[in-house]
Amino acid sequence: MYEKFLINLGTWAPTLLVIITGFYVWITKNLVNESKRLREEQYRPRVVIGHEILKRGDRQNEKKELVHLLVQNIGTVPAFNIKFKIESEILTDKGNNLISEIPFIKQTYPYLMPNQKLKDYLFNTETPPEEIAQSTCRGKVSYSDTLNDAGKVFEENFVIDFAYIKDTTLLE
Repeated sequence: MYEKFLINLGTWAPTLLVIITGFYVWITKNLVNESKRLREEQYRPRVVIGHEILKRGDRQNEKKELVHLLVQNIGTVPAFNIKFKIESEILTDKGNNLISEIPFIKQTYPYLMPNQKLKDYLFNTETPPEEIAQSTCRGKVSYSDTLNDAGKVFEENFVIDFAYIKDTTLLE
């Protein structure tokens, strides 16, 4: 009985070994693909658009918060050929200009290094609350990971909603 088991095991063992090896090959392939995907996500530019509220000093008993448009590359490599497409406009305090008239929004910006920020003044919090509450800017930003056209192009949507600012007070 024991001898028959060993003979049968000898005929089935190579088949079992092939199945187990195939399973390990499949697992290894999945791990390699996941590692590649994670590396690509980690080493890429990532341009984000938002706003920043800055407290202005007490100048002539005037306490205003200034709202700036903020564009930043939070990725680990430079972003090149940054282009903006504004789909819903908002007015800025600078001579009633549209947000699309801001120089780095209007033209293709050549590059943003990792953690580099671009800022431009939009309005202050003394702007009538009704105007701020209705201020939502929507658009798209596109950029690439190389200076020439051979790189990968990324395109992302963004929404900047200023409605909550009307009731915000900055603490010192």
